[in-house]
Amino acid sequence: MFSIVKDFGESDLEFHKKASLAGISPKVVNFDKESKTMVLEKLEELTTQEFNERKFEIFELLLLAVRILSLNHLDPGTQGRFNVMKKDERLYLIDWTDSERVTYKDEKHSLQICVNNFIDNWSRAFIANSPSKLREYVYEKYHITVDELNVERRLRIKEEQRKLIKKRAEDIINKKGNKQK
Repeated sequence: MFSIVKDFGESDLEFHKKASLAGISPKVVNFDKESKTMVLEKLEELTTQEFNERKFEIFELLLLAVRILSLNHLDPGTQGRFNVMKKDERLYLIDWTDSERVTYKDEKHSLQICVNNFIDNWSRAFIANSPSKLREYVYEKYHITVDELNVERRLRIKEEQRKLIKKRAEDIINKKGNKQK
């Protein structure tokens, strides 16, 4: 059995072949440039639950792609049709169409590229999105702290402001209740 990919571009085929040689993507069994059809070894789709449960494994695949191939895979797919599939529980990335070549300076920079990509692009596909958990994971595994994104900072500040407003409202209600007694 095989998986068939249609309407691939030249860069998708080139990136997929490189990723396949690195063990990040499944093997390309056959391809036809004229019909833009690529035949891959057969894989199983991930369920949404598996996708969420294995998000750190997916992050590691993305990191390998950056470090080994200098490719940043930017497209997680959509719920139910993810661009991560499995064979015998091993994960593989597919569909390199929306990928970009990257250059990184050092280990921290490669992690920063992946964390930014994961939060900006990949985490929107997760039900349980948690940038702070990803940062904890990266710190525990690599002992490197990656910089917070502006969007994360805004969300964190907004949440802190919401909590502060809620506390002030509760304080006002409590003061009014104490005056009436």
